[in-house]
Amino acid sequence: MMSTVPSNERVLVWDLSVRLFHWALVTCITVLLISGFTGAMKLHMILGNLTTDLVVFRWIWGWVGSQTARFDDFVAGPMTVINYLHKGRPSHLGHNPLGGWMVVLLLIVLTLQTLTGLIGTGDGLTEGPLSRWVMAEVSSAAYEIHALLVPIIIILVVLHIMAVCIHQIAFREEMIKPMISGYKRSAVVIYPPKIANPWIALMCWVLATTVASFLFLI
Repeated sequence: MMSTVPSNERVLVWDLSVRLFHWALVTCITVLLISGFTGAMKLHMILGNLTTDLVVFRWIWGWVGSQTARFDDFVAGPMTVINYLHKGRPSHLGHNPLGGWMVVLLLIVLTLQTLTGLIGTGDGLTEGPLSRWVMAEVSSAAYEIHALLVPIIIILVVLHIMAVCIHQIAFREEMIKPMISGYKRSAVVIYPPKIANPWIALMCWVLATTVASFLFLI
């Protein structure tokens, strides 16, 4: 039987897979933006492949992963989000209701970005690995959408960083350190979240890598 954890105790909140995903995605987005603006398209394609791997993994892990990584743990209804914004700031070990929707929105945008990158063709130099499988008009439209999504991604990233800073500085809530160590202090007595078996995580990573590699090689 699972025992409770006293308040102010350190609790394992983020499993290793979530932490690796988070920092790998931070790195990929940064390098993708730089390589895209500077025209380093070979590097851009390599990082695009890795980002596809990461996005596929996160969608899978959102259904079968650790408790705090699952969508049903942090995707809340509209009223829950409104109550969170207007009736104080209750403590959340994982994503709060607003942060949860930010995760989903970012995943959706990144999914669209990877898909349009796969099939998009433009400027006579850039050709997605799946562009030959779609009509030229679709490929050209995908290229334009890929470019239009860039400022949206930048805005979402900036909003995420601002939210982290507000929670870290104004609310004095640990945000950065837990995403490195995995541990966070509980403000109340709780049952610790269930952490998924690392072997399940490894199988999910293998599946995500296989899917991403297949998309870039067919």
